Amino acid sequence: MIKIKKIKINIDLSLLVFIFFVFLVIFRHFEFFINPRFWAEEGSVYFIDAYENGISSIFHPHLGYFSFIPNVATYLATLVPLEYAPLVTTIIAFFVQIIPFFIIFISNSFFTNTTLKKLLVSSIVLFVSDTGEIWLNTITSQFHFVVISFLIFLDSLDKKNLSKYKLAFYSILILLGGLSGVPTNVLAPIFLFGYLFNKNKYLLLFFFILLITTSIQLLSLYVSIYDIHNRFNGNSVLKYLETLYRIIFGTLQHPFLQTILPSFGSVLIVPLVYLVYKSIKKDKFVCFFFCVSFYLTFIFVITSLNMSGGSRYFYAPNVIFVLGLFYILISKKFELTIRMLASLYIFISILVGLFKYPIEDGSFDSKKWPKWKEQIKNNKNKEVFEIKIYPQWPNTDWKIFIKNKQKSRFN
Repeated sequence: MIKIKKIKINIDLSLLVFIFFVFLVIFRHFEFFINPRFWAEEGSVYFIDAYENGISSIFHPHLGYFSFIPNVATYLATLVPLEYAPLVTTIIAFFVQIIPFFIIFISNSFFTNTTLKKLLVSSIVLFVSDTGEIWLNTITSQFHFVVISFLIFLDSLDKKNLSKYKLAFYSILILLGGLSGVPTNVLAPIFLFGYLFNKNKYLLLFFFILLITTSIQLLSLYVSIYDIHNRFNGNSVLKYLETLYRIIFGTLQHPFLQTILPSFGSVLIVPLVYLVYKSIKKDKFVCFFFCVSFYLTFIFVITSLNMSGGSRYFYAPNVIFVLGLFYILISKKFELTIRMLASLYIFISILVGLFKYPIEDGSFDSKKWPKWKEQIKNNKNKEVFEIKIYPQWPNTDWKIFIKNKQKSRFN
């Protein structure tokens, strides 16, 4: 008689949560991996600079600031056959986008110390705001790094959560975020604030890292001689009122405005304000989330071109705002009515994100838009050829020109 030993299989459920969200990122629009594309300035500015100037392009500031991830990604894209160039940047953008879920997986803060909490926080990161504009392109990795840095902040509030390996990993991520655009650097005062009230030396370390990267960004701004005066000059009082409206509603209401019932979202703003007011009176810490969200929205909108804002600027503030609601939900300091109201808003935010999750044809991708590989195949033997890149919205014509002097590398 043969005895079969029982084999115990112990699967970490939190690991399954991480893997699940990685697959959600991959399969939101798998077409981007089959037919990769450059997105806007990723191709017209960063890739062209790397294509024409080689490795020196890694150190070039663009559009008034230094952006390490797009610089490196587009340079690496020049090292493969031309028809596969956008695949390199797509893969690098993908790895940046799954970092928040990895942080949630390895963190053990009050927000992520159970599998269910990891699942909910991951859902908030992925679904609470319209992310189509910042999907799988390196030039908007800077907005994902804001979320990455804030998740690091939450995990670092208790220094017991940080091993020396995790501290090194987090330090590198903060550094990359600060070097990959301006947005992460805006969090520098938040880390300093956390240190002053928490006396956690690791938060001070992260603050000094951002202080260094902020200095580099200011130097890049000076070197670029980038004129930001026109963003504020000549605007009427009405324009500033419109901007204030955009800041307030971008902070509080943007996730709900993405529904097919925007009027219903407008109605929800009233009890939401009541929820914020009541929760702040009960626990001052929840005020921190709402203040950070408003602060980020304010900085991002007023520094955007013509102060027009846009969905990419609201992504990180919206995530942080809903994380504040999540804190209300999981904290026993709040009465049941307030916690239930917070859970309702979290549910609606995630539900809105689920409705918006499939990439709609014609918004951020379209079967009618030209494919990169096909254009390269049809044109690369010409002396100079034009390649259309994404997006191809009405009244837009994003394109780049490939010169013959570079063509020999890919034959």
